[in-house]
Amino acid sequence: MQNQRGFSKNPAAAYVYLKNLNPGSTMNLRHLFAFCALCSLQLQPLKACFAMLPLDSLVADNAVIVQGKIVKVDVAPAPKAEPEQQSMDTGYILVSEVLKDQLADQNIRVGDKLPLRFPSKNRKLMISTDISYSKGQSGIWLLEFRDGAFYATYPGDFQSNDRLQDIKNLIQKSSS
Repeated sequence: MQNQRGFSKNPAAAYVYLKNLNPGSTMNLRHLFAFCALCSLQLQPLKACFAMLPLDSLVADNAVIVQGKIVKVDVAPAPKAEPEQQSMDTGYILVSEVLKDQLADQNIRVGDKLPLRFPSKNRKLMISTDISYSKGQSGIWLLEFRDGAFYATYPGDFQSNDRLQDIKNLIQKSSS
């Protein structure tokens, strides 16, 4: 079946039609295609580069590992003056199980709400290594403690609940 331009509705016929509009346009179409492909790559957000660390080293290096769910997030207001200022949101992890607690001055228990600091979604200047979390996010948290709060700054610092037994085995292996 042909349409009003005289070619069938398949892409090859449409290409031939476009090619015949302007002799020598094959090269132009190739350039246009390449240009569109490159532009589409630039429109995608750039991803951060992290060195892949094995889970066993993450388990060994973090002082606190808990299973829990973020039950609340305090969103920091956007900074007004300096866009490079680090505004941090605070999420509260409701602890359902303590897997590892090596903090000397703090005792973490089931039911505690641990303050988890992470880059605010309201920041004017985001960087590619910013990792944010959201209310309701549930899993296993491999945490570091500094400045009165907990941080999970590496992509592997949050694991899904189905990794629980693997992490328990790694904790046992690293403590022996």
